[in-house]
Amino acid sequence: MTAATCTLPPAPPARSAVPDVPPLPPPPAPMPCSFEGASIKLYGAHVLLVVVHPWVLHDPIERELHVIAFRTRFRRTIVLVARDRHGTPTYWGPAAIVRALGVLPFEALSWERYLYRRPPPPMLPIPVDPPPLESTSGALERDLDATTIRLPDDREP
Repeated sequence: MTAATCTLPPAPPARSAVPDVPPLPPPPAPMPCSFEGASIKLYGAHVLLVVVHPWVLHDPIERELHVIAFRTRFRRTIVLVARDRHGTPTYWGPAAIVRALGVLPFEALSWERYLYRRPPPPMLPIPVDPPPLESTSGALERDLDATTIRLPDDREP
């Protein structure tokens, strides 16, 4: 098992200063980050086990950052797993789930490589045009036609 890794594309070669050299093709699209993990359901909760380096489990800040990042992205309960040089797994997460995982053989879990893609940015809904308002100008004209306007008479009797 490998820990969470991110593969970056190679750097493009330096451009030539000679003007007649054709331009370089665009660099390849960056490879998405990936990690080794397993997805299981325990105690009615969907759990994502994430393989990390052992130092991550020993650093409380880094450990919490990993859990927050994976929980935010995958919306599941996260358990971090690290294996020592002898291959013995160490789990970190909710106590009941860690106890249950400690009984299971490590190889019995379905480990696979997951892609850690950024979720699409939240988008506001497309506004719907409101229905046209009933024209009040026609009603106003009807009211004006029915009204007689009397102006004061400036003439004296």
